[in-house]
Amino acid sequence: IDEESNWDISWFFPAMRSFSSPATFDQTTTLRTNLKKRYPGTKLPCVVQNLINEFSRGNISQLISSLDLLVYKGIRLPSKTLALLLQQCGNSRSLREGKCVHLHLKVTGLKRPGTLLENHLINMYFKCGSDVDARKVFDKMAVRNLYSWNNMLSGYVKMKKLKVARRMFDQMPEKDFVSWNTMVIAYAQNELFHEALDLYRELRRSSIGYNEFSFAGVLTVCVKLKELELTRQIHGQILVAGFLTNVVLSSSVVDAYTKCGEMGDARRYFDEMPIRDVLVWTTLVSGYAKWGHMKCASELFHLMPEKNPVSWTALIAGYARNGMGYEALTLFTKMIMFGFTPDQFTFSSCLCACAGIAALKQGKQIHGYLIRTNFRPNTIVVSSLIDMYTKCGSLVTAHMVFNLMGNKQEVILWNTMISALAQHGHGKEAIQMFEDLIRSGLKLDRITFVVVLNACSHSGLVQEGLRIFNSMTADHGIIPDQEHYACLIDILGRAGRFEELMNQIDKMPCEPGYQVWNSLLGVCRLHRNLELGRKAAELLIELNPELPDAYVFLSSIYAIHGRWELVEKVRQLMNKRHVRKERAVSWIEIDNKVHAFTVSDRLHPMAKSIYSVLRELASHSLNLNTKRKRRRKKEQLEHHYCLLLPCSSLILNNMGTQVSKQVERRKAIKTEKKVLVDLHQNTGEVYPGSDYQPSDRKNWMGELNPEKLHINQIVWPGTHDSATNKIGIPLISRPFAQCQSLSIYKQLLLGTRVLDIRVQEDRRVCHGILATYSIDVVIQDVKKFLSETQSEIIILEIRTEFGHEDPPEFEKYLEEQLGEYLIHQDEHVFGKTVAELLPKRIICVWKPRKSPRPKAGSPFWHAGHLKDNWIDTDLPSTKFDSNMKHLSEQPPVTSRKFFYRVENTVTPKADNPVLCVKPVTGRIHGYARLFIAQCFAKGCGDKLQIFSTDFIEEDFVDSCVGMTHARVEGKA
Repeated sequence: IDEESNWDISWFFPAMRSFSSPATFDQTTTLRTNLKKRYPGTKLPCVVQNLINEFSRGNISQLISSLDLLVYKGIRLPSKTLALLLQQCGNSRSLREGKCVHLHLKVTGLKRPGTLLENHLINMYFKCGSDVDARKVFDKMAVRNLYSWNNMLSGYVKMKKLKVARRMFDQMPEKDFVSWNTMVIAYAQNELFHEALDLYRELRRSSIGYNEFSFAGVLTVCVKLKELELTRQIHGQILVAGFLTNVVLSSSVVDAYTKCGEMGDARRYFDEMPIRDVLVWTTLVSGYAKWGHMKCASELFHLMPEKNPVSWTALIAGYARNGMGYEALTLFTKMIMFGFTPDQFTFSSCLCACAGIAALKQGKQIHGYLIRTNFRPNTIVVSSLIDMYTKCGSLVTAHMVFNLMGNKQEVILWNTMISALAQHGHGKEAIQMFEDLIRSGLKLDRITFVVVLNACSHSGLVQEGLRIFNSMTADHGIIPDQEHYACLIDILGRAGRFEELMNQIDKMPCEPGYQVWNSLLGVCRLHRNLELGRKAAELLIELNPELPDAYVFLSSIYAIHGRWELVEKVRQLMNKRHVRKERAVSWIEIDNKVHAFTVSDRLHPMAKSIYSVLRELASHSLNLNTKRKRRRKKEQLEHHYCLLLPCSSLILNNMGTQVSKQVERRKAIKTEKKVLVDLHQNTGEVYPGSDYQPSDRKNWMGELNPEKLHINQIVWPGTHDSATNKIGIPLISRPFAQCQSLSIYKQLLLGTRVLDIRVQEDRRVCHGILATYSIDVVIQDVKKFLSETQSEIIILEIRTEFGHEDPPEFEKYLEEQLGEYLIHQDEHVFGKTVAELLPKRIICVWKPRKSPRPKAGSPFWHAGHLKDNWIDTDLPSTKFDSNMKHLSEQPPVTSRKFFYRVENTVTPKADNPVLCVKPVTGRIHGYARLFIAQCFAKGCGDKLQIFSTDFIEEDFVDSCVGMTHARVEGKA
């Protein structure tokens, strides 16, 4: 060092404030130039040159070690320079270098460095995580100012040592609002809400005063506790204090209201704000999305004057969370198009959206985007990738992602992969991965045991589940909580070990919560343990009034025991609490399009074909003992939404395979047609009255003499799904849906006397999802026909279509429209003549879904007065034999007090739209006459009463009228 050059290097260190580390070439050159300007014509000292070199390389360790040269020459840096060095050490978490600076103070004779340096030393030690050294400095301070105390307080809080911080806070000789704010915010962030509120109230009672940050901690409490009244109180205090112009504080108020679910208050406050930044806009959008108000969220998002990636992510996450996967992916595409860069949360939300709608192709595209853009996904994104592939059915790919992309040191990824195996029913593999996780040495968390216990439950691994549950505390020090006990209850309950299950509930260290009782309810439903299920349902309703399953199960139990008043009480309670059971949904992706199905879903454009395949599968899969069990099981299979997926896949995804199957089916239909043709050729179609033909089909009952014609003598020609003449396109959708091509009036003119009408809640007649005209059209056609005839009687069957609710006040409506024609419910009607019933001419059978069934004497007849045995098959001979068998089991028409209908599919039904036209149009002519002839041949001609067809025609009507004529004449 040049001793004669009076170098003052203290100004050098503040220059480091403006330079990032490492310094750029330009910054280093600027520093050297400034030195030469300050000391022109003088050679730079080697110490300064060394410091410049280390600074340019960004090596703080070498920079601090250069201080040894200063110590060697007895040079001491100014306090401000040393303070800057300590600040740099703290920011870079360089504890060793910070201690070197501290040592430099001591060896250069500065044993009492002064309050400024001591405060910097405390701050540096806390930032480096050494609270012990910080406390030593603090204890040796000769003078402690308020900043020193607050410095210690803030340090302990950041290290989450709240008890020590509180002792420090209580020992403070004086406090300012910074001290109070620090403690209130610390308690709030660490979920010690009562302590935070108590301290906030003390602050309000004191005369210290407060600033805008004084409200930040208590607003955090409002957000966490979702306390609406507390939020409104704090809002009022902020208003009085005059801090509403603070945008950050205003955003916190909006956030608090949204977390409490008060979107109206949040929006009103938002609208009153004079200044709104992107944060408060995003907060409100996120709040709307959280509570499912996606329309409001979308509208507000599009009104935003400025958007950032967080704003886009908030709406995308809202769509994903609310089951609107397509909207989420569409918005993600727009986000990319507008040049915004997605972050980890954006990708995670998009992958969740793909998982929610089983959109495997879109999920793969997002995965590819991650790879193309060299995006380094964090654990959450990798976990979302695994979950997406799992829920899209690609478990192998999920396992590859886990092996190739996952950080095996993150337990969350292990949990996700174990859960994936559990979802696919690979319980043993899930347990094997759980054991691999233990061998890896990672610390297991509570979620790990939840997923592995679920795997045991769904795979029936009872002993393994019990072993893992018992190892939680003994081997891993994790105390089981409600969720773990719920899994254990499910494991034991599925195995039917109810006594052991109840012992586990009794031994629980805490009171069983709703998760435990919900799990118990599920296994009680599985094993039909009604008494224990009733107890679980009642407790669930008390603990969680918004859970629909408990109400449904409890209502079912009461219904089984005939306690109808309690059933009604439960349903009224559901309505009062606005509890609705959500319909389960399943998806399948076929040809880049996702098809969604719910229970008894008829909305798919190919629903008829899909259900046809499902019924066929159901008929081949049943092997039950009794007819009643077969029928009930068949209905359950036909309406199960999960079973619609493979059926739709068979139809939509493998059309070539379907065509080959259709060829086989056509062969079967052709074979059975030939059986009926041979039967017709061998036996003929002669029966009593087969040669009779009415001269006027419009008035055929009048021709048969109403004075002699008894109701139980009539063979009633009817149509199936009568009011469907305006559905779809002729020869395409109508044949496929098996609908009528004639209006109600034209059918009546042709001779039809039994009409089958399906209605939905808006009083429109329908066929599945295909709705036509209003029921008024049917009523007007019927009244028009009756006004033109004198003696014709009609059976009008009206039923609520499956999946719909009863039209409101429908009986009152029908009575107002048809009251003058309605024949009241009376079993003596069956023995009366047509003339005895006139001028009443309509027997209206009303089959509601939920409304009370009509009673005796009312204008309407209930479902028990019109019976049938419907068999849904495409095979004509099979259907023929089934109808004959069921008819033979009925009593003769003269002794029964109900109408029995033979429902005949005259045209074989197609189960694929590609081939629907030919089998539908290829009719079996003479089917009705052959069936009536065989009735007499088999001795059940006296049992035929209502004969119904899908497509009405003259010959069908004539065959029914001819047999009726024979009965009137006493020939049959």
